[in-house]
Amino acid sequence: MRFFVERLALVAGIASAQGIQCTDGLKMFLARGTTEPLGTGLMTTITRQIEQLIPGSTTDDIPYPATLFEPTYFVSVLNGSTLLQEAVSEYAAACPDGKMALMGYSQGAQVVGNAICGAGYAWSAGTILPLIPGAPPITEPLPLTFPPLPTNVTENVVAVIFFGDPTRQPGASWNRGSASPKNRGGFNRDDSIIQYCERYGPRMRSYCDDGDSVCDDGTVSRPEPHISYVQNYGDEVVEHLVAQYNSH
Repeated sequence: MRFFVERLALVAGIASAQGIQCTDGLKMFLARGTTEPLGTGLMTTITRQIEQLIPGSTTDDIPYPATLFEPTYFVSVLNGSTLLQEAVSEYAAACPDGKMALMGYSQGAQVVGNAICGAGYAWSAGTILPLIPGAPPITEPLPLTFPPLPTNVTENVVAVIFFGDPTRQPGASWNRGSASPKNRGGFNRDDSIIQYCERYGPRMRSYCDDGDSVCDDGTVSRPEPHISYVQNYGDEVVEHLVAQYNSH
């Protein structure tokens, strides 16, 4: 938890010292997957294409732990969700006409989902950590729920992309890929939270393929689907981002 507090202080210090740089193109905020090194990770190919197709576009990766342990997964998710909300809020305030896109892979998809849809009681850090064998002791309170960003902050978020989302909701209109429409992600959001996701409607796309048990719980798990989303859907995502940018 100390990492969480220290990182927030560091990011806040950087923001106040340097100010927010508004971009002429699309501002992309990315949350990488578990254990990926700091950077754009699996989604690099997409961001580079957008930077070429939409002049002036820039990318910020969210500097959260993206860990399973030290800190534990759900503390890492809480960290990333908070940092992403701060980044979007600060950019929206400084650049009221600036268009944004949010993208997340694996754990990063849960981070993005928490930021815009919120997280209910079931999968919050405050309720999960005590149930995990070997999890570090909780030395300070953690939230039992996580509220979504308000719509006045996200009105210029033109696109939201999830790859291999652990909180994938079955039957959602934004689902894409070959995964069963009946299967949920391993940490699916409860129905009371989905209403906040639905307000993003056609702006959102969540890619999940059969065999990726992270987002398609109940399938026969294979490693290839979870790491192949950009290869399989990258061009489609780029087209979606460009179209959303041009239509808003």
